[in-house]
Amino acid sequence: MGQFEPAIIYAKEALKADKKNSEILNFLGSAYANLGDYDECIKYFRKALKLSRKNGEILSNLGAAYQEKGKHLAARDYLEQAVSLEPDNPKYRSNLALVSFQLGDQANFVLNFPSRRCNDDIWGSVPGVAPEFTGNESISGKHILVFPEQGIGDEIFFLRLIPGFVNKYSVKLTVICDKRLVHLFSRNFEDIHFVSSLDAVKSRGDIEFEMPMGDLMLYLERQPFLTKLPELTPDSSRRSAWKKRIQPLKEKGAAIGISWRGGGDRRFRKKRSLELLNFVNALPEDVQLINLQYDYDPAELQKVERQTGRRVWVWDSFDPKYDIENLAALISNLDAVVTVDNITVHLSGALNVPTVVFLPLNPDFRWGLQGSGSDFYQSVTCIRQLRYADWSVVSHTSEVLDELLRISASRIFN
Repeated sequence: MGQFEPAIIYAKEALKADKKNSEILNFLGSAYANLGDYDECIKYFRKALKLSRKNGEILSNLGAAYQEKGKHLAARDYLEQAVSLEPDNPKYRSNLALVSFQLGDQANFVLNFPSRRCNDDIWGSVPGVAPEFTGNESISGKHILVFPEQGIGDEIFFLRLIPGFVNKYSVKLTVICDKRLVHLFSRNFEDIHFVSSLDAVKSRGDIEFEMPMGDLMLYLERQPFLTKLPELTPDSSRRSAWKKRIQPLKEKGAAIGISWRGGGDRRFRKKRSLELLNFVNALPEDVQLINLQYDYDPAELQKVERQTGRRVWVWDSFDPKYDIENLAALISNLDAVVTVDNITVHLSGALNVPTVVFLPLNPDFRWGLQGSGSDFYQSVTCIRQLRYADWSVVSHTSEVLDELLRISASRIFN
């Protein structure tokens, strides 16, 4: 049993002695949320709200729960109530920003997204090298430090917005990014200085403003992104080396990269991950499967290979979690990628490789809520979950992938 199950047992015992305790009810709702049981979660949050109708935390929690269940309009309503009660609460406002973006409410997104800077538990702290750029300052010709937020997939996403920002505001940028990305981005964006740590810029005296990467979304027009975002290119020597490895497989069928697990903690891993057996069974039988999954379990892979009679090709000469240069070079040689929402989709999308991504009912805010396309990745096709925790849509993978390969082959031929 995990830590939340026994906590629920104790909380329910305490509730028997104090049935109108909104704090216990709110705790139970939060515990069930961490277990991914949003029906129970919502039930307890609603009970708590009946007892404490002006409680911002309960309203925010209820909004987040409805968001996970795919009821985004209800989620926005509860979050707006929470913000009206506590307008300076960064957690409530940043959550409201995300659901607003999902619903296409750009004004509410721009208004509330900056508040995440004060929510250090999620977005990280400010370096403090220079004054923060808030959008109100004149920055033409200025030197700005851009610092990272969240994980490496998020950095790949945000960094592709940088050239448009530079062109729009005529600024000089130094960018702190994950050390695994420094060479990839330095090669693609030669006019921008990339470093891997704050120590590399602390002693410099020419930084005039600083800003978090996520703020790049505030200063660019949402449409049309597709014509503006740059395509990444991998290291040419690594790409050539992988081409020699992959070519023999392509002679047997299309080379398809696969990744089936995402999310850092237990809740997000459950939300974003697929059962490998179901995943492999949903893919066309005439393609060659290439492992792109980091931290994969060799025993799990071998078991699925025995069950399906299909080979998943693995190269242990590099670690896709740490060697992003080789991962990019490998992906660039594939005919397509099929993945959950993790670093793989951001990298394959940035490389403009045909990609299918499986999205949960409540996806990361940047994927929006509707449609099979992406505002940010022209080569990515989205297969969206229709019901919470129900991945039956995976059964459509084969037909979607066949269509992607057909279109890709047609473009090459023409």
